[in-house]
Amino acid sequence: MFNFDTFQNDKLNSYMEFPTVLDLKPYSFHHVMGKEGRLKSQMQDEDEDVQKPKKEDMTEEELKKLEELEEETKEPIEDDCFEYKLVGVNVHSGTAQFGHYWSYINTNRGIDEADGNDPRWALSEQDPWMEFNDSNVSNFDTKDLKAKCFGNQ
Repeated sequence: MFNFDTFQNDKLNSYMEFPTVLDLKPYSFHHVMGKEGRLKSQMQDEDEDVQKPKKEDMTEEELKKLEELEEETKEPIEDDCFEYKLVGVNVHSGTAQFGHYWSYINTNRGIDEADGNDPRWALSEQDPWMEFNDSNVSNFDTKDLKAKCFGNQ
């Protein structure tokens, strides 16, 4: 991070926890707009009371503007995939100017991975993890993830 007081790069070493499964549904368009009552499907009842001009009575220019407005206000398709499983962590030691990076990676992805509907899918700690540190590649136990990756405690 660039510090405007010192005009130097500063490295943040703060303690920070992160989950192994992240559910982003509470931040999705449909969830937020639905809670606020602002989805088009929720607003249809209000729109029925408003007299709208018929498309056949509109000029070409008015039709074009209406199409543009409809395109701009079109709701995105509602997705059903909001859970993300942790598959790796990058770690840095050193200062903001120089240092060393290495990774801890969940190697159980793809063919051997449990289906997303299977409750075992979220149990990332039961998957095989490895440490990739320069030319050294070794097994990694996720019980050490907090000590190795959450920053100063």
